[in-house]
Amino acid sequence: MLTTRQVATRLGLKTVDAVTAWINQGHLPAVNVSAGTLRSNWRIAETDLQAFIESRRSKPPAQKVKRYKRQQMPGVIEFFK
Repeated sequence: MLTTRQVATRLGLKTVDAVTAWINQGHLPAVNVSAGTLRSNWRIAETDLQAFIESRRSKPPAQKVKRYKRQQMPGVIEFFK
């Protein structure tokens, strides 16, 4: 189990704010191990972190759509191009 600080370090973040935001938003599963205290003390499973990283990877760009030039009709004057 990893702390929020360890997760932030692995992801190259300077603070744990983003990690706790992801936990609070439900994007990153975590367990609060601080029973009865006012401050949350989160632990993140290694497998949950790996799944989170995989879900956040950027998708490959979509293939370019081939566009065809509009055919010119003889005798028609175009006002808008």
